[in-house]
Amino acid sequence: MDAQELDTQIEQYKSTLTQTLQNLDDKDKLTIFEEYVEDNRYDEQIYDMGMLNELVDGLDFASAYNSIDHDNFNLNDDYIWYDRLGNIVSGSLHEYLDENFYADEVAKWIENSDYSFKNEEPIIEWLEGLEELEDKRAEYDD
Repeated sequence: MDAQELDTQIEQYKSTLTQTLQNLDDKDKLTIFEEYVEDNRYDEQIYDMGMLNELVDGLDFASAYNSIDHDNFNLNDDYIWYDRLGNIVSGSLHEYLDENFYADEVAKWIENSDYSFKNEEPIIEWLEGLEELEDKRAEYDD
């Protein structure tokens, strides 16, 4: 295998990360996404419903009431988050991830991140595979 073939193989391999992320269960996606959000987009954090009082703490009643998207909010839901308009909405973990988890963006972040994945086995395996390919490619540069 020559350097050009390895370059092609590396690019093809990198494209598989998005699919790997999409195939994770919701809890694993959330673990990775929370790190991504912390590094990139703080406004897309998810909170337990019990955090509602803290999110509206310090607001007068009208402001607190108006910060909630009443068409997309139910006190019986498990989670709350801010939608793209800055309103508080609620739903399941799956609904939150469907709305906010962009696997292609997270994949780019993983490729370029210094974050140390410890318990996310599919991601660790993927990164090890990439490192192996890149090491083979580096042999051509030496």
